[in-house]
Amino acid sequence: RKLKPRPWCVDDFDAFAARWLAAGSRESDDGQRSAAAADPKPVSEAAPRTKTTPLASPWRKCVVFVDNAGADVCLGMIPFVRELIRRGTEVVVAANETPSINDITAREMRDEIFPALVASTGDAILRDAITDGRLRVVSSGNDMPVIDLRFVSREVRDEAKDADLIVLEGMGRGIETNLYAKLKVDCVKLAMVKHREVAELLGGELYDCVCKFDVGSEDL
Repeated sequence: RKLKPRPWCVDDFDAFAARWLAAGSRESDDGQRSAAAADPKPVSEAAPRTKTTPLASPWRKCVVFVDNAGADVCLGMIPFVRELIRRGTEVVVAANETPSINDITAREMRDEIFPALVASTGDAILRDAITDGRLRVVSSGNDMPVIDLRFVSREVRDEAKDADLIVLEGMGRGIETNLYAKLKVDCVKLAMVKHREVAELLGGELYDCVCKFDVGSEDL
């Protein structure tokens, strides 16, 4: 209720949502046609797809650079990561190597946050993904709220070699240092503008949201 109404100062949400949901929509349509061919009943009478049915994701592997500890990670990025996994995407969470202001660290994510969430919720999606390696945590090698993607850990470089989606979350990573960065793979920058000067530069207001989606280009 407190979020600024759309359109935000940088708002590619519709394009991102269309890209994310396209594969699932095709799968759903194909499934309905197959069911109709096998069963003479009208498609409208077929059993509806439940909300928990996984949909195909357009991305095979995603590296998510997370930001602040606390609610930002637990109530924001982990549900986002969980939905990527539910739709079939392998996810690597990259967090700071050492503390910086209130940024979460890789050790906290790996040894404290994920085990505590699984233990307290019994969530099978997160639990199974951690167990079979579809959800992993690595250190970004970073010790600042901002990040220079030329200087990341070997772990991140190795994981990113076959990734086809990068997510940069937080004002430092997603706006102040990488808003206009172009990658060979799809990239999403998610953040809230918390500095008035940044808001003015973007032509927006304080606490505006940013959702920038860039389709990857092999020409880079």
